[in-house]
Amino acid sequence: MAGVFDLRRHEPVNDVEWQQVSSAAGTLAHAAMLRIRRAESVDDVMFAEPLSSGGRVEAGSAAGSPTFKDNVWGNPLDGTVTSITPPTVLWNDWYLNASPGPYFPCQTTSGTPPTFDPT
Repeated sequence: MAGVFDLRRHEPVNDVEWQQVSSAAGTLAHAAMLRIRRAESVDDVMFAEPLSSGGRVEAGSAAGSPTFKDNVWGNPLDGTVTSITPPTVLWNDWYLNASPGPYFPCQTTSGTPPTFDPT
């Protein structure tokens, strides 16, 4: 099951259809692809889980439909957790550039706007 929602008001989704995904034997564990048709464009989105590093994946639908070929590189998921160092938060930069924020108030207000406490 897949859900598609639209963020482009000027070009709404007209149709969504599942596409066939094929690969060389032993390349993919799982794969799914959707074709999202709009008035002026067509978007393809593919989700694939490789069995091992790398592999060639072909995607497309019935005869006459466009197809594409890409190399899919990745490693299968396992229980190994790698540590990730969180980024350093630059609070002063965020406050200086936030809009609306302490240095850039709202352009139009009604009532009493809240005050920012940068401490």
